[in-house]
Amino acid sequence: MGRVIIKYSLIFILALVANQLYSQQSIKDIELKMDYSRPTEYEVGGITVSGAKYSDANAIILYSGIKVGDVLDLPGDSKLQIAIKNLWKQKLFSNVSVRIGEIRGNVVFINIAVQERPRMSRYQFKGVSKSDAQSLREKLQLIRGTIVNDNLITNTHNQIRAFFKEKGFYKIKVNIIEQPEPNLENSVILIINISRGKKVKIESVLIEGDSTLGLYKIKKTMKGTREASLINIFSSAKFRNYKFKEDKIALIALYNKEGYRDAKIVSDSIWESSPNRLTVKLVINEGKQYYFGKVNFVGNTKYNSQLLQNFLDIDEGEVYNREKLDKRLRMDPNGGDISSLYMDDGYLTFTPIPVETGVRGDTIDMEIRIYEGMQFHIGKIIITGNTKTNEHVIRREIRTKPGKLFSREDIIRTQRELAQLGYFNPEAFMINPIQHPEIGVVDIEYGVEEKPSDQIELSGGYGGGTIVGTVGLRFTNFSLRKFFDLSAWRPVPSGDGQVLSLRIQSNGKFFQAYTFSFTEPWLGGRKPNSLTFSVQYQNIAQPSFDGLAHKMGVLSFTLGFGKRLTWPDDYFQLYQAISSNFYKLTNYSNFGIAGFNNGISQNLSYQVTVSRNSISQPLYPRFGSEVRLTLKLTPPYSLFNPETNYADLPPSLKYKRLEFYKIKFVVNWYTEIFPKLVLKTAVGFGYLGHYNSQIGTTPVERFFLGGSALSGFSFITREVIGLRGYPDLSLSPPGGASAIAKYTFELRYPITLSQMTTIYALGFFEAGKTWTKGIDLNPFTVFHSTGIGLRVFLPAFGMLGIDYGWRLNDVVGLILPRGQFHFTIGMNIGEL
Repeated sequence: MGRVIIKYSLIFILALVANQLYSQQSIKDIELKMDYSRPTEYEVGGITVSGAKYSDANAIILYSGIKVGDVLDLPGDSKLQIAIKNLWKQKLFSNVSVRIGEIRGNVVFINIAVQERPRMSRYQFKGVSKSDAQSLREKLQLIRGTIVNDNLITNTHNQIRAFFKEKGFYKIKVNIIEQPEPNLENSVILIINISRGKKVKIESVLIEGDSTLGLYKIKKTMKGTREASLINIFSSAKFRNYKFKEDKIALIALYNKEGYRDAKIVSDSIWESSPNRLTVKLVINEGKQYYFGKVNFVGNTKYNSQLLQNFLDIDEGEVYNREKLDKRLRMDPNGGDISSLYMDDGYLTFTPIPVETGVRGDTIDMEIRIYEGMQFHIGKIIITGNTKTNEHVIRREIRTKPGKLFSREDIIRTQRELAQLGYFNPEAFMINPIQHPEIGVVDIEYGVEEKPSDQIELSGGYGGGTIVGTVGLRFTNFSLRKFFDLSAWRPVPSGDGQVLSLRIQSNGKFFQAYTFSFTEPWLGGRKPNSLTFSVQYQNIAQPSFDGLAHKMGVLSFTLGFGKRLTWPDDYFQLYQAISSNFYKLTNYSNFGIAGFNNGISQNLSYQVTVSRNSISQPLYPRFGSEVRLTLKLTPPYSLFNPETNYADLPPSLKYKRLEFYKIKFVVNWYTEIFPKLVLKTAVGFGYLGHYNSQIGTTPVERFFLGGSALSGFSFITREVIGLRGYPDLSLSPPGGASAIAKYTFELRYPITLSQMTTIYALGFFEAGKTWTKGIDLNPFTVFHSTGIGLRVFLPAFGMLGIDYGWRLNDVVGLILPRGQFHFTIGMNIGEL
């Protein structure tokens, strides 16, 4: 039986081999026997694929374009050549052929033979640093298993060259080698050899042509194409082609702004003037200068032409400036343009079209064609993206109310108010007006992106010769009404915009402070009236050498009420507060009054602040201002008892009830000089006065100046103002001062303004001084300093800062370092 099985198996194998040999021979025989002068029609009876190990055979047949049932004129049918081209286009194969496999009568069987390209198993860089290699990996996004074809090699080569050209390496060489993967069939390793060469910089920029603008002004405009020089020490001299294109556009815009609307760059050329140095040359034809002629308005029915002319603010004979024209028509970010006039009155689809109606020599007459459209009223207000903040918290800040006329100013103001909350990413605000012109209604969709706003403070400060640790929790979007809802504790109830703060400071034995505060920004929920309550207890001790306690306890209560005003405008706010501080002294000698070491003193005060705040956002304001006038005063107790001789009273009675009045005036301006580059200008003055000369200046509320104001202790009894470049408290008398002046100029530029982190660098110039007597105040005889710094805002920890200040003046009686570092924690540390 076994012999029979073996016999038939051998016969079957021999039959298969013979059939294969016959098939191969038959293909050759068929190709030889075909008469190329007399093609014959054949119907495709079947299609087979050979050589495809990793590609799908059905897909290959589909790509070829030939299908069963097609009629071919053989030999020489063009469909076979088209099939080969179709398969080559896929860039999957290194060799493709379409052959006749067999002919049975008028039926032909087609064989598509392919040789697959290799796939990339991995790749590696040679000749570059680890950081550059990582950046290239992120840029190239090469995926394992990708087919290695000419397109992949070329694209990789070009991207690497572009990457290093941006870094100034213009002589870069890239060589990509395909190395077979020993452990994986049909796979290769890409070895990417990179030779960067030396950086190529711009040696000179040549400008040719008649120009009235001046070489300095032209080169200043070309911000991305600067030559290497001592003047441009802070500018990159790298040549970047895309920057060069941008600079050419900016240069023509400069000429157009000056009235040369026909200006053009005739030619540009770049050559290597010396090893690794380039010369850039521009030939400019500026043409003649043009001026505005007559400007007429057509189509305006809402406002007369004289009013529109006043808004346009362009006079006949003025240098032709298309940029100014566009800005006065519709592109003024601060409003005041003609579009703002209409769009603030409901004309959402308003469109002004400037048309040049005639050119008289060097004078251009203009016609402003006005398409007013219809007035739109606000329909629905749609809010999206608020995953944490309750909708009513957002709605109460929105100025666009259903039923009101559409107003662009209200849209901009709403965006500012939402940014001021601090709950949303100001860079991700989305405003989408959804028009319904058939009924004259527009729905407004506000899209917000929540960001973390609660803060955990874990910090240490140095002051009073010791290190003080701080632990604090600040919940800026708290919800008191959900306090008893256990499901809302994630980790605390939130969403109603209330502020809850808990803070503990201590250095162990000599200083402890405990603070609690709560703010409801919309008391009653209908009007923006805020209510704030806070309580703080401090225990301050002195070293004891006699076995007795030497300490001071301070208990403070504050109740404040804030109100948004409507006059002179609704940027104004009024804040009033009543504070009560109790000081209990036990053998304590640092209260500031000689002989007053034991006893109780009370400070009951009333504070009123009128402020106007129009800054764009709290973390990185780009425009706007903050003006604040504060008066804080106590009852004039001594004036109620004119018969009492306070000069003869012991300190424990004279200062049992503290009395004073304190005035502060502070102004902060923010100006965006260039996109994102912001100049902050701040001016502040303060004065602490008294009612009775026999009592004199109160020992509390005095001004201390110097350093960063992060001195560890947070005394209720003093106001510490920072002046970087000088040590803490070094610019004031030991007991404090009654008058102060401070000025700050700070230039800021952001590194990142992302949802999670705000980081910006700054350079500053500061000046300030304190005076023991207010009558001696001289705002021009001050101490000066300059320096640089960095601010990092982390949602969990708040604003962190580091500065290096360089003092410009000496302080009489003190030997101080010329420069020093300062650290800050918090938004307004050290400000008046």
